[in-house]
Amino acid sequence: MKNKPIIGFDLDGVLVESISLMNKSWDNVRKIHKIEQKFEEYKKNIGIEFTEILSNIGVPKEKWTDIKKTYFEYNNVNSNEVYLYEGVNELFEYLNKNSFRKFLITSKNRKNTTQVLKKFNLNFDLILTPDDVNRGKPDPESSYVVKKFFKSEEFIFVGDMESDRSFSVNSGFKFIYSKYGYGELDSKENVEHSIENIFDLKKHLENFNKNY
Repeated sequence: MKNKPIIGFDLDGVLVESISLMNKSWDNVRKIHKIEQKFEEYKKNIGIEFTEILSNIGVPKEKWTDIKKTYFEYNNVNSNEVYLYEGVNELFEYLNKNSFRKFLITSKNRKNTTQVLKKFNLNFDLILTPDDVNRGKPDPESSYVVKKFFKSEEFIFVGDMESDRSFSVNSGFKFIYSKYGYGELDSKENVEHSIENIFDLKKHLENFNKNY
């Protein structure tokens, strides 16, 4: 019998709904730091490390440190506005019952990630944030840590952004696209399956599990 694949997840737009809080956090940044870039520009870059987003949308580098502090402090104080997608608890019960090991790779910082996971009682074998690596998604650096930790050759990553798909390609992971999330893909390369909701993911993994 083959070993089960290791299941990886992005956080925002896959397991939790946080786009409203992101919008408010960014509006707060714009108000305090007097920058012009609107949330629509920021949203297109969700999924990559925060300062890379700032670079991509043209925020002056000398403002990055202060903006990052403002953004994540607002996130932290207002974390009650993050919601768990319906079906996530059932999915995790299934994964645990069937001995699937799982990891999380997110562009959210370690402090905010820990707060969200604790709030919803979500547990992973391995959690990686931008605080843990030098280069975030889509760079494959995180995958080296994942492969060394699990000592496996078969991985599935579930994400909602092009950066997640590109990360999976760069890492040699199979990719499941969360269509209900925040982004659209530039390519269908390496997309094993697309899901409309968490229940679709559970059904897919149930079918997948029959081969193991």
